[in-house]
Amino acid sequence: MAAILPPVCCAVPPVESDYAPVGLLEQIDDLPVYTVGPK
Repeated sequence: MAAILPPVCCAVPPVESDYAPVGLLEQIDDLPVYTVGPK
């Protein structure tokens, strides 16, 4: 069943961000891990 949303929900603009990643995505065994800082 689809939800009926009030019009105000469709009028809110999406969030914008200037985020820049600071770490690396590394593979540890079978698990992807986001690491930050010195190794």
